[in-house]
Parts: sequence; structure tokens; C-alpha cells
Amino acid sequence: MARSLSLADFVRATADGRLFAVGFIRRADGAVRRMVCRRGVTAGATGKGMAYDPWARGLVPVYDVAARGFRCFPLDGLLWANFGGRRYVVSRGRLRPATARSPPDARIGFLRCAPTARRRMLGM
Repeated sequence: MARSLSLADFVRATADGRLFAVGFIRRADGAVRRMVCRRGVTAGATGKGMAYDPWARGLVPVYDVAARGFRCFPLDGLLWANFGGRRYVVSRGRLRPATARSPPDARIGFLRCAPTARRRMLGM
């Protein structure tokens, strides 16, 4: 059985440039999004850098394979991740190996409500 990972361990484990998938809640509208991405991509970068520090805002910068562009996802909105041949679900701030009887996270109720109610909960 694989061990659980902290979010910092997850960030370090995905830094090698391998593909991984994440599911997260978008901050803009509260929608659930799935993304296949990788970190450490330098092709296509201009060298100018970003106008802001994504890590200071709790964002992880990645290259979105499907959109063929650089994107960020929020660590606080992370729901699940697939990497290293395993699926992990977020539970109590840690990534735990998914099982057939994985306990639902408290955010599942949040996901089942209407998008307008999600925006209201997020203070938008």
C-alpha cells in the first residue's frame, strides 16, 4: 500500500517533467476541472518570466498538454491527482491512495451544489 503524501511532497514528486493528471476546483467560477499536465517544461518559454509569483498565490504553474499552453492550478482546490501509476484523493489536506472505499472529502457537498451557490460560498 502506498503511503499518503503532503501537498509539498506532491509538488516535489511532480517536478521531474512526467505527465500527471489533476482534478481541482477553479477559483474563478467554482467549476470542477480536469487537466493532464507536466511541470518543468521550458520549450515555448520566452525567458521573460511571469508578471506575478504563482507560488505566493497558492498556484502551481504547469504545462497543460491538451490546451498546449502554460496554466496554473490552485493547491487549495485540489481534489485528486494521478501520477506515478497511482490515483490519490485529497483528504484532510493530504493526498491519500484511492481505494474502493475512500472516504468522501468534505468538499463533495460543495461540488454537488449549483455553480451559483458555489460562487456564493467562495465569496464571489
